[in-house]
Amino acid sequence: MAPATAPTLAPSSVKIDLSRVAMISVSFHNGIGNMKKVKVKVVTDADASLLRHQKKLLESPELDAIRSADGAIRRWLELKTTPSISEGTYTLPHGLLPEVIERLDTYINNERPVLVGAFMNVYDAQVAHAAFALGEHFRANDYASRAEVEAGFWCDYQFVSVEVPSDLKNVDSKAFAKAVEKQQKKLEEAASEIRTALRVAVSEMVTHLATVLTPSADGRRKKLYDTTVTNLAEFLSTFSLRNVTDDSQLQVEVEKLRCIMNGVTVEKLRESEGLKDTLLAKVAAVAPTLNQLVTDAPARRFR
Repeated sequence: MAPATAPTLAPSSVKIDLSRVAMISVSFHNGIGNMKKVKVKVVTDADASLLRHQKKLLESPELDAIRSADGAIRRWLELKTTPSISEGTYTLPHGLLPEVIERLDTYINNERPVLVGAFMNVYDAQVAHAAFALGEHFRANDYASRAEVEAGFWCDYQFVSVEVPSDLKNVDSKAFAKAVEKQQKKLEEAASEIRTALRVAVSEMVTHLATVLTPSADGRRKKLYDTTVTNLAEFLSTFSLRNVTDDSQLQVEVEKLRCIMNGVTVEKLRESEGLKDTLLAKVAAVAPTLNQLVTDAPARRFR
């Protein structure tokens, strides 16, 4: 029997339960860029106005380590939160707030400064190497002083209010009403995006797991990474907290997946081909409904 088709949801029918969430904005800043535009003469029959030439400022594993760590924190945040009303802002369920704040504080105050310090220890030497490696394309003014570069490395977070300032009502009631209407529209759009993002996330993780578990024509399976299982387990364990739009349809599918994944570990899967086949059959049965929920969800916005 084909899975039931979920009814299409109008954006206005999706709401965020603001009593269960906080909006948090997280910013990462680096003291030096990665690339710089450069004019280079190239013999080509292409339209030169369509070409963009760039030079890499530094060959720096230490700088790459900072960017990699920032990216890891962003991905971790995405597992704990959902998109919000603007880029760089996340909707954070109250139940996950202590864990997220502790992790951010540890990274900002302890881990990132060590990485920045390691980079600053080699900054002058790497600039000197760039002067040699870039030759005629080296420009000293592309590189700020040590003090300026170090000061440019910072990371912070702050909580964002989604309420229109009440004082505005006393100043200009029409402007207040217009601002409230505009903010309400933003919240409705954010609610639709949150619902869609959660549906897409679980659907993609289940599809990826099924792909990894499916043998190729010669009977071989793809390499099973820990995150293929642990990311799904993390999503399932925190879904009730993150389901701030009360998506009852997705909740049903998540409960099915919780039962399916109960007791399943990466180690057990690696040890048993039979368990892989059994798990594949179960997640494959859930996948069509998840895909339908994604299809029926309100379209995501492009920021």
